[in-house]
Amino acid sequence: MRKIEPEFITGMGYIGASPGVLYRMGGAGEQTVVTGNPALLEGVKGNRFTSLTLHGKSSQESTTGANLLPFEVGQKGDGFEVFADGVQIDVQKYTAIYILGREGFSYESSYDEFALLTAGAYYIYSDNANVEMYINAWRQGKGIEIGAALKGSVNKMVVMDGDKFRIFLRTNGAFNGKVKVMISKIQPTTSNYEPYTGGKPSPSPEYPQEIKSTGQSGEIGVEVLGKNLIPFPYPLLGGTGTQIERNGVKYTVQSDGCIRCVGTPTAVTYINLSRIKFSNVGLTATQPTDGKIVLSGEKMTYDPSNYALFIYITSDQLGKPIDTVIYPQIEFGTVATEYEPYRPAQTLIIPTPNGLPGVPTIDNGNYTDASGQQWLCDEVDLKRGVYVQNVAFAEFGKGITSLTKNSGVSSKNIVSAYFFSIPRKRAKTRHTIMSNCLRFVANVSSGNPAYVISNESQTEAMYVSIPAELYENDDQMLNLLAEKKVKILYATYPTERPLSTEELEKYRSLRTYSPTTTVINDAGAGMSVGYKRK
Repeated sequence: MRKIEPEFITGMGYIGASPGVLYRMGGAGEQTVVTGNPALLEGVKGNRFTSLTLHGKSSQESTTGANLLPFEVGQKGDGFEVFADGVQIDVQKYTAIYILGREGFSYESSYDEFALLTAGAYYIYSDNANVEMYINAWRQGKGIEIGAALKGSVNKMVVMDGDKFRIFLRTNGAFNGKVKVMISKIQPTTSNYEPYTGGKPSPSPEYPQEIKSTGQSGEIGVEVLGKNLIPFPYPLLGGTGTQIERNGVKYTVQSDGCIRCVGTPTAVTYINLSRIKFSNVGLTATQPTDGKIVLSGEKMTYDPSNYALFIYITSDQLGKPIDTVIYPQIEFGTVATEYEPYRPAQTLIIPTPNGLPGVPTIDNGNYTDASGQQWLCDEVDLKRGVYVQNVAFAEFGKGITSLTKNSGVSSKNIVSAYFFSIPRKRAKTRHTIMSNCLRFVANVSSGNPAYVISNESQTEAMYVSIPAELYENDDQMLNLLAEKKVKILYATYPTERPLSTEELEKYRSLRTYSPTTTVINDAGAGMSVGYKRK
């Protein structure tokens, strides 16, 4: 069975028992449409789905340039590798990892110049108590320590004109894990951490940021379940009739998934039922969580570090005879409800060879997520049997083959703004463009910084701003952007293509479960799911 690892993107607003889900309610026997991922269908009649649509979404990382510690993403060395979300380290105790400079505190040759650390005050930060950061400066003919981030702390340092630097990490014990380290003018925290991008915002030509779309692995798996999301037979414990005895208690699995516990406990005991992985925002605590998922069985706990689901015996039960039944259940919602046995998962695989992209917009979108953000996105509409393309990728020098300077929104000494257009770019859409190398700005202006992109809302016009000193002619600008492999994702006029017979036959074979059905996809795609109520 395909394992679903949902992103728990839900719809906007709610009617009924489940906040975070958008319902368009019908009466008995009429269609109701629920949006979200997972999509919780309540009061289900038990029949075919009346509709099922997957909605795309694209995203990318961005930075402000706040991190001035020159650890480049992708950089590797003995015992470390730099990633966008921190530095992965695997070293022994007291290992030094040099970022600038080298061994030799008392020698000027051990220090390097670094132009981004100009005179002034800075914060220095390490988020892990086992990884310390030290900053030494060569100043007035000698080496001095000007700052250190110790025990997962934020500290300050002062840089003076002419300083050269020796910056390194040091572990105070054997360490294997990831650490976030920063030097910044603003106070760093785990939540505002960002990787080094040369002290400038990104995406940029120097520091591109990949546009990632749902389903870009090549397919999206959709799973249809009942209310109870714990697979049965229990993958680690077993199915009907399974018996184990631990510390004075016999555990017997019943045919409906409940577990009878009989005996006199002699020790605190945990029985592992299953490893079931949900997203970090959906299920991270050992008790009912943030309104996404509820552990509704008593004497249950979930360990997110290894995705393990347990039932357990507590210390207050020791030495006391017990004869009790535990009803393990994980359900989507905010309040624990009555137990339902697990319903076999039905799986639908949707091929997405080019992903399922979508761009955020402020109006005229075709999907709205839990935060209220509208998206103009590609759709897989299984009811109609079509793939609907609403956005498209284009690359300068390929799909974009001409640029024209617009003097009205160019600054002679700063930036040059270039108009370009693409066949079938949809007019009357706003904030509907993304780029791997260019930052989006809402309005075209001569005051815009370089390497930004914008689109007009009422026409097919789009603009890119380039540093003025690079300008000689329009063709040269086009070649420059082509050499840097600048791509955009933009709104296009809708086109449709039919889905395969196999996809549609599988969709038509799916059935809802009465009274509650949960629909989940493994790619974080939005969903609109229609069904008939009782």
